[in-house]
Parts: sequence; C-alpha cells; structure tokens
Amino acid sequence: MLHKPYPDTAGYDIGKLKTVEKLPPGADAVLFHVQAPDGREYCLKEARRWPRGTGEHAPLRNQVGTNPPYALKKKHFLNEYSVARDLLTDEAPPFPPVRSLIERKFFGIEWGCDLLLDYLHGSDLGQMIHRHQPDNEASLINILFQAAHALRYIHEHNYLHLDVKPHNFIATQNSIFIIDFGSAAAKKTAPTTMTGTIGYLAPEQLMADGRQRLDQRADVYGFGIMANELFGGSFLQQEEVMSMTTPSRREWAKQAMRKEKSFIDISSFQKGNSTYRALGDLVAACTTPSPKLRPQQMKKIIDRLTDIANQNNIELRPPDWNKDLGLNQQNSSASSGSRDKPDA
Repeated sequence: MLHKPYPDTAGYDIGKLKTVEKLPPGADAVLFHVQAPDGREYCLKEARRWPRGTGEHAPLRNQVGTNPPYALKKKHFLNEYSVARDLLTDEAPPFPPVRSLIERKFFGIEWGCDLLLDYLHGSDLGQMIHRHQPDNEASLINILFQAAHALRYIHEHNYLHLDVKPHNFIATQNSIFIIDFGSAAAKKTAPTTMTGTIGYLAPEQLMADGRQRLDQRADVYGFGIMANELFGGSFLQQEEVMSMTTPSRREWAKQAMRKEKSFIDISSFQKGNSTYRALGDLVAACTTPSPKLRPQQMKKIIDRLTDIANQNNIELRPPDWNKDLGLNQQNSSASSGSRDKPDA
C-alpha cells in the first residue's frame, strides 16, 4: 500500500522550484536543494545527456563505471524511482520518498531527466567521517544501530541496496536515513554486471556471472566496511581486482568466497577497550569473505550492537524516521528561503 503522505507528483512544474543551494554531486547526477512555492523542500537530481559544465558530473572517486553514459544514468534513475515507490508502505520509510521522475525533452529529443525527492536536513556519513565527527563510541554505535535498522527495513521488504557505503546514509537530527536505490535489486537476483562502489563490494558482487544469487549478506559486507570507516579504518583496496579480466576476476571472487578471514585489518580495534574489541569482532564477522560465515541478516547485527551497548551502559536511540520526514509536511506553510541545518 502506498504511504499516503507521499503522493506521486508526476507533472510537477520544475520551473516553479527555487534553488536554495547546489549540493555535492552524486556518481551520475547533479543535485540541488530546492524549494516549492508552498514551502516544501526537495532534492532535485539531474541527469543530463550532455554535461552542463566541466566537472559537474564528476563521479565519486571509486564508483563502478566512472563517468557513466546517459543511458546508464537514466537506468539508475528509473530503478531508484521504481524501488523507492515499491518500498513505501503505511510505515514511515527510512529514506526520503521519491516524488516524481520527469523526462526533459526538446522537440521530441530527450536531453535529460530529473528525479524529485524529499529533502533531508543533515549530512551524509562520508562527510562526517571526513570531519572526524562524531568521534565518541556511543554516538558511533548509535549511528550503526540506526543504519542497521534502515537496512533491515529494506531487506524485510524484499530488496537489497547493493551500494552500502557512508555517502549513502544521511544523519539528520533524529535518525539515520538510507539513500540512492540506483543499484538496488530484489532479493535473490543474479546480476550479470557489477553495481555498487569499489571498496565496498562483497566477493559475490564481484562474480556478476548471472548465476551467483545475491541476498542480504552482500549488504552486510558493505555495512561491515562502513563500520570500519566510522571507527577510523578504511574501505578495501579493490582496484587490482577490478583491473583483472572478467574470467580472472570471477575466479578470484570464487576463491575469496571460500576464505574465512576478513580482508579488513582489525588490529586497531584489538588495542582498544572492551567496546572496541567487540566492535572489531563484529566488523570481522560482517566482512568475512565467505557469505555463509557472515551474520545472515541485519537483525543479528542489531542484536549484537544492542548487547555491546548494554554491556557498556550506552543508551541506544531507535530511529524516528517519521519525525524528520514530517518536517516537510510542516514546512508546507512556511515562507520561502533557506533554513539552517541542525547538527547531525
């Protein structure tokens, strides 16, 4: 059932949207924070057949398929629109609802498309890592706890995200949201091409042979790498694997899926207190190359984070997605203009 507060606004007059600010670009889109005449705030994602200026469509540093052609950009937009709309229920979702997908044409020639979704006041976890904020273990455990709940929502509605990384999670005043469903797919899909971001790809994602079926354990793998980054580690160096021929890469992935030891170095966790050692064990478990040895679902991760928090007197805050999404409803009667962003 479609969540009633988030109707499709297909046909919305983009020309009436006022640009508040330009946002950091995505892998295949230029992003803007915009405001409608009624005060509602949106994120406008633009994909263009021809870039409007040098560097505007510069992809993220390690995205699979750098500088993608327009056909691939549009494919990701269509996928994001379809998946995000399908994921809406009577519950408040852990992602900004997608309002509409608009094709841009001139004399019948399509030169671009726009994706309009609700705007979230906050910053992505990649930006927070870059700023080294927050850096206390209680805040970081809460971030992981809420991010795990967001992924659990996706999985319980029979989808995989398949591009789990810090830049695809937004920290608002109350919750952690997940964004960008361009690579998302139904559970048990068997892809023939790789999607996602280099440095976060599970071995089974690297197979992409049309036979290897993916499940939530692929997202668990990316989650483990993201957790490592939040606590001062790094993503995986997978460029060498990506430079292999397709048969060699698939053979490498096949062999990797038999390994029991994570490629992540958790020695820094082991030098810390009991909380850090427990988190290091969780990172190692999530990033075990063999899928059968990883936590099989996000609930297991949520339970483990709860245990770690309880053992160390850390208060966990459940996500309140409705509270942040409701801001856009409240803003409908507000006057135009930019607003200060609350601290994440």
